[in-house]
Amino acid sequence: SMQRLSMRAAPCCRSFAFGPRTSPARWYIHTRKFFKRKIPPHPALGDHNPEEYDTRYGRKWMEHPRKEFRKPILYSTIGRLNFKPGTTGGILRWFRPRSHAWKRRLSEQYRKRWPSDENIDMEFFAEYFNKPWKRRTFLETAHAFPLHGVGYTFFRATRPQESFVLRYVKFTERPIKGRMRGQFLFNGKPVLEDVATLHKSVGRWTGTPPSHMGHVVRPDFPAVQEQEQ
Repeated sequence: SMQRLSMRAAPCCRSFAFGPRTSPARWYIHTRKFFKRKIPPHPALGDHNPEEYDTRYGRKWMEHPRKEFRKPILYSTIGRLNFKPGTTGGILRWFRPRSHAWKRRLSEQYRKRWPSDENIDMEFFAEYFNKPWKRRTFLETAHAFPLHGVGYTFFRATRPQESFVLRYVKFTERPIKGRMRGQFLFNGKPVLEDVATLHKSVGRWTGTPPSHMGHVVRPDFPAVQEQEQ
C-alpha cells in the first residue's frame, strides 16, 4: 500500500522516500508545505521592460481577454510591414508556442513605437542611446562614436582578450540594425580579416579610439551667409 501511495503522489513528492524514520503523517506535512508556498507571478509573454517604460516610449499594453493581468502588444519589428489586420495567431494554437515566427515575436527587442504627443521629445529619440550599458548592443555602442566607430577597437568587458577593429559599417535602420566588417584579434594578435564580430546582440561593449585619432581634423562648416547665397 505504501508503494502505491508513493506512486500516486504529486510529482513534487515522489522524491520523498519512505523509510523507518518517515510516516504518512510526515509525508502529509511535506506536501502541505509545498502546495501552500507562494509562487511568484509568471511574467507576461513578450515582457522585456516594465509597463511604465514601454508606455513612455510608445509601446502599449492591453488587458488579457481571459485573465486578470496586463500584457504588451506584440507589434511588428521597426522597418518591417505590419501584421495583416485580423491576424491573432489563434489558428493551430497547439503549434503556436513551437513555431519560430511566434518565438521571434516574443523575443523581439525593437517593436514599433506609437508615442503620445507629450512623449515626443529628445529623450524619445535617444532611447537606444540611453539604454543601460549591460544591454547596449554593438551597433548601438558604435553609433555613438565619431564616424560610427570606424577605426575603433571594441571589446566586451567579460572577454577583454577578444577585440574587434571596425573597418566598415552600414546601417539599414539606425542605430539598431546594420552590417559591419572588421578585424578580429585575440590577445592583440590578428586572427581573422573581413568578418563580423561575435556577440553583437548582447551588451557590455567598450570602444577605444585609434592611436592616430588626434590627427583627424574635420573641416569647418560653411558660414551661414554662404549657405544662403
